[in-house]
Amino acid sequence: MALAGLRGHTVRMPMAQSTPWHHVPRDLYFMPIRGEIEFGAGGQVWRLQPYDMLHVAAGVPYQYRNSTLSETQFYSMGGKLPAGKKGVYYSEDPGWPPRPDTPTFRVELDPYGDARLVRDRT
Repeated sequence: MALAGLRGHTVRMPMAQSTPWHHVPRDLYFMPIRGEIEFGAGGQVWRLQPYDMLHVAAGVPYQYRNSTLSETQFYSMGGKLPAGKKGVYYSEDPGWPPRPDTPTFRVELDPYGDARLVRDRT
């Protein structure tokens, strides 16, 4: 049964991988299941071990990174995106509080509300 206001999924992240800095307009919770994962958000960094939990508030830029030599798995859960809102993906660390002039990537949403970076054709 799907809940109307809550979404979650398991993320598998290969060794030595990271995401771009980004934020979404909903609160998120993260919990490692296997391995460890490093999160940067709000000017701080946390290295999470299995079953630790981290809350990232809506609108706070964050990045996660697997700096280990094995795959990491974690659970990500958050509220449904507010209508007409989508996340922002930055091409560099936006700082904290975020600098308004930080360059961003163009983003499209799929039917499930997941973001996809779009390459500009120039």
